[in-house]
Amino acid sequence: MSVLLAPETSRGRGSAHLRRAVALLEALPGSRMLVEAQAQAGRLGSLLAGVDPSRIVAEAQGPYDLIVVDRFHASPDAILGFLARGCTIGVDLGGAGRPYCDYLIDTLPRLDESAANEADVRLLDLPEAEGEETRRPGTILVSFGGEDPARLTEPVAALLAQAGLGDRVRIVAPSMRSLGPLPAGLEVLGPQPTLEPLLRRAERVITSFGMTAYEAQAVGAKVVTIAPTRYHDRLARKAGFARAGVGSPVRRRLLTELRRTGEAAPPAAGLRGDGGVGGKARREMARLIGDLPLPARRGCPAHPGSFGPAVWRGPQKSYFRCPRCGLVYLERFAPDEEHYGASYFMEEYRAQYGRTYLEDFDHIAAMGERRLSRARSVAKRRLDTVLDVGCAYGPFLATARMHGLTPYGVDVADEAIAHVRRLGIEAVCGSILDTDPASVFDREAFDLVSLWYVVEHFDRLDELLCRLADLVAPGGVLAMSTPHARGVSARRSRDRFYSASPRDHFTIWDRSSARRVLLEYGFRVRAFVATGHHPERYPAVQSAAGRIVGGTAHALAALHSRLFGWGDTFELYAVREER
Repeated sequence: MSVLLAPETSRGRGSAHLRRAVALLEALPGSRMLVEAQAQAGRLGSLLAGVDPSRIVAEAQGPYDLIVVDRFHASPDAILGFLARGCTIGVDLGGAGRPYCDYLIDTLPRLDESAANEADVRLLDLPEAEGEETRRPGTILVSFGGEDPARLTEPVAALLAQAGLGDRVRIVAPSMRSLGPLPAGLEVLGPQPTLEPLLRRAERVITSFGMTAYEAQAVGAKVVTIAPTRYHDRLARKAGFARAGVGSPVRRRLLTELRRTGEAAPPAAGLRGDGGVGGKARREMARLIGDLPLPARRGCPAHPGSFGPAVWRGPQKSYFRCPRCGLVYLERFAPDEEHYGASYFMEEYRAQYGRTYLEDFDHIAAMGERRLSRARSVAKRRLDTVLDVGCAYGPFLATARMHGLTPYGVDVADEAIAHVRRLGIEAVCGSILDTDPASVFDREAFDLVSLWYVVEHFDRLDELLCRLADLVAPGGVLAMSTPHARGVSARRSRDRFYSASPRDHFTIWDRSSARRVLLEYGFRVRAFVATGHHPERYPAVQSAAGRIVGGTAHALAALHSRLFGWGDTFELYAVREER
C-alpha cells in the first residue's frame, strides 16, 4: 500500500506530530513523508537525521492509497487537495478541514464535538510501567517539547531555582530552538532522542499538555502542566492533569502541586477512568492504519470527485453530505461481505420484519397496486412494459402483469430469479450495471423502471443513473423507494439513525437531494410520497406528557408525519424528459 505521511512542520507547533510520522515511516512499508524542502534543510534537520532521504518528498504528488495528515490543523482546501490524491486520514487534526477527512483518529481528547472514527488514548506510543525501582524521590524533570513555542522552560527554571529546588531539577533543552539564560546550578540536558529513561527516574514532571504528559503518567510520574494557551489548559483539565498556569507559571499553584504529599499518579492511567494505557491493552497506530480496509469509492457516488463534510462517523463508517446535491453518502471502512442469497430474503428478512420475504409476498404485491397507480398518474405515455431492478421474488412484477403490463425483472440473487421465472415472468440474474436488460429482453426501452429499496445499495450511483436514463423511454417513469434522511428517526437521533443504517446502504436520500440528482440525469420528480410513518418515535409521544395524553398524542404525531413527510422511508416518481 502506498502511503504518504503529512506531518506538522510549521513553526510553533512542536515536534510531536513529526516524531510520530517518523515512527510510522519505519513501521509502514512503502510509505513516504511530506516535508517541505525548506523545513528539511532548516530547524527540523536533527529530527530527520536518521531518515532515508529517498523516503522524504517535498510535494504531494500521488496518487496514493492512503494519506495520513498528522497536523495541528488544516484548511478545507488543504484536505480537499489531499482527497484528490488518495484516501485521507486525519490524526489529532483540528481546523476547518477536519470534517472533510475520509477517516479521523484522535489519540488525545478534544474540546469540540467533531467526533472521530477512532478516539483512543491507547493509540499513543506510550512506555509501559515497570515499577518505581529507578525513581529518584523528589526529582523534578522539566520538558516542554522539541520547540517550546511559548518559551516556558526559562521562567519555570527560574521559579524552581528561587524556591530552592534547583538541586532536584533536570531540564531538557528544546531541540528546535536555543535556550535563554538559566540560573546557575541547574542540570541542563541537551535534546533527547527519547524521554523515557528520564521520565522513569523523575518523581515530578513539569510539561504542557501533550505526549510528554501522557508518557510521564504512563510510567507513574506525577504530572504538572503549564499551558502555552488557554486552549491547552482546558485540554489538560479535561484529561485530569494538575495545572499551574497559562502562558507562564503561577508560583503558588506550581509549588503547591510539587510539594503535594501522597502517591504519584497511578501507572498506565491515561485519561481519567481509562485504565487501559500501556501494557497489553495498548494499541498500535501503525497496525490500525495499515490494516484499515479502504472504501472502494470515495466522494459522492452521483458526482465523482465531489467531497463534502462529514455528518456522522463510527469505527467502520463515515457519512458525508455532497456539497453539490445534498445527498448523504457512505464511505465504508470494513471488508466487503455482501451476499444477497437465500438467507438475505429468509433469516435476515425475518429478523427485521418478523416473517420471510416469501411470507410477505402478498403484502408487497398489494403495495404494488398503489405504486402502479401512482406511476400511471404521472406518466406522459402509456405504461405497457415494466422493468423491476432488484425484483427479488417478483411481487411487484406479478402485480404489474395482473394489470396488463408486460413485466421483466433483474436481480443479483439467483434463487430469487429462479422463483420469478417459475411465475412465468422473464428475468435475468446479474447486476444492472453489468447486464443490459434492453438487449437481453430485446426492448429499446421500458415505459416504467422501478427500484424498490434498491438504489441505496449502489456505490456506483453515477453509472446506475446513466444506465437508467437509457432504459426509461421518454415520457416514461422511474419509480423508487428508499430510506429517508429527514424522517422522524433521523431527526430524533442522528447518532442512532446512522449507526443503525445498514452497511450496504451507500446513499441516504431526501426529497431535495433526490430532485437535484435525478434532474441532472434527465428525470423530473413528479410525486413524492412519505412512507414508513412511526408516530411512536416522536419525542412528544414518548415524553411523560405524551404518555398521559396517550392516543391523542399518537394521532397528532401521525397526522404531522403525513402532512410534513416525516416518514422513515419514501417513494418518488420521476418522468424521463424528452431527449
